[in-house]
Amino acid sequence: MISPKLSQIIKYAYHHTTFYRNLYDSHSIDISQITSLEQLPIVTPQNLLDSPFEFKSDEARNETLQKEIAQTN
Repeated sequence: MISPKLSQIIKYAYHHTTFYRNLYDSHSIDISQITSLEQLPIVTPQNLLDSPFEFKSDEARNETLQKEIAQTN
């Protein structure tokens, strides 16, 4: 059994990061049905190297974009 906090983190990652959404979808993982860590695919350092920007949440990307826009004005 996973904790409610970990379940919340998994759901956030799925809904807000391209990497985890693609990863879970490609493994046909229903995030509402996760009951143990063994159900999750292993993320490797190579995954991060292959697609570093996909790990950033949409909220963080928006914040970065807003800062960049503010700097150009």
